[in-house]
Amino acid sequence: MGNGIALEWVNHASFVLDYDGVRLISDPWLEGKVFNNGWSLLSDTVFGYPDFQNITHIWFSHEHPDHFFPPNLKAIPSAIRRSIPILYQRTKDRKVAKFCKGLGFKEIIELQPSRWLALSSSLSVLCRPVPDDDSWMALKTDRGTILNINDCVIDTTVKAQAIAEVVGPVNVLMTQFSYAQWAGNPEDRESRRKEAREKLDRIAIQAGVFKPQYVIPFASFVWFSHEENFYLNDTMNDAEGVARFIEDELGCKPVVLYPGDRWEVGSAHDWRPAAARYRQDFEARMRGGPITMARPVAYGEIEAASRSFLDRLGRKNRLLRYVPLPSTCVKLLDLNLSVLITSRGLRRVDDQHPIDISMNAESLLYCLRFDWGANTLHVNGRFRSAHGNSYQKFFRFFRIADDNNHGRRLDPGWIAAKLINRGSRAVSHALGRAR
Repeated sequence: MGNGIALEWVNHASFVLDYDGVRLISDPWLEGKVFNNGWSLLSDTVFGYPDFQNITHIWFSHEHPDHFFPPNLKAIPSAIRRSIPILYQRTKDRKVAKFCKGLGFKEIIELQPSRWLALSSSLSVLCRPVPDDDSWMALKTDRGTILNINDCVIDTTVKAQAIAEVVGPVNVLMTQFSYAQWAGNPEDRESRRKEAREKLDRIAIQAGVFKPQYVIPFASFVWFSHEENFYLNDTMNDAEGVARFIEDELGCKPVVLYPGDRWEVGSAHDWRPAAARYRQDFEARMRGGPITMARPVAYGEIEAASRSFLDRLGRKNRLLRYVPLPSTCVKLLDLNLSVLITSRGLRRVDDQHPIDISMNAESLLYCLRFDWGANTLHVNGRFRSAHGNSYQKFFRFFRIADDNNHGRRLDPGWIAAKLINRGSRAVSHALGRAR
């Protein structure tokens, strides 16, 4: 492989593939804080908005803002947007496709999960979704295949083999290398160590099946930058440690790229300079400390948002009148009070009531205002579990809202689809989860 296939590193999960007249950029998050001010990029991006004039295609893996970030897309000059087609997985709600169409991109190409799309005579792309609405991308050229797993949860041999059967031999593997969500309360460092180790185990499984010549550590060049989640940085995997693991334990060639780097695939590569720069950036971030603080929220805002949330949920999910949501009790730390949230609404409770989860009021307000809010909270880690896994009760309460965010509804049509596709047993199980 080589002789003209180049990867230009943008940042985090974003690179430009340059080959045979195609310049495809993946998941361009260039700047700004994401996940309700919970994450920031570890290193500054070199690629700028005017550079999109040399881009022929944009591909998004999924809707998370570190992969699909509307403020950055809006900042691309409109004349340039009109010249670039968007590649995205076909989804039920078509929300991303509609948004990009509204921004005036040249064309929205919704990729079929079993069909290779030719971008040139020598380059084809295949995108296939996985559960939780993520997707992976394979770029097949006449000189080999690049597989971008990004942060898809491919954590078993069976899952990896299913991809290998479709994609064939893989020359370059890109895969997430550190945890990217809440991983225990501040005192629970062991949980975070296990999460970090699991990511290495996942890379080992993928490398064992795909047998790539090169592995690029991917989709983890971030830091937890809020005062409420800053502690989560303490056990994250770093590029240097992961590169050594890939090299020493897996027998593959690690390729670590820093923003602005260009690597011709197949050429000699020393991963150490880029890894050292990431280490310097991380140490600087840790010395500087969190860059975002919680903003004050009045209790009345929480009450109003809870009424709107339940009204919105009821309109979208007709069966909720028969299937009550599970209750959850939240301690609002900044307001020094606890609230019980049920299908009937929100009410204050005394300190004797068992708590499931604690957070500042701003985070609960976000969960109530946006269908994706609880998913964002789990990723940004701006909460504490009261004891053990009690926090899971909170996320069960918001599970249907998260389904709604992806175009799924709890209604008679949903039940009929489950009956047809999976049988009545699956329906009973799903309804049980909703309870």
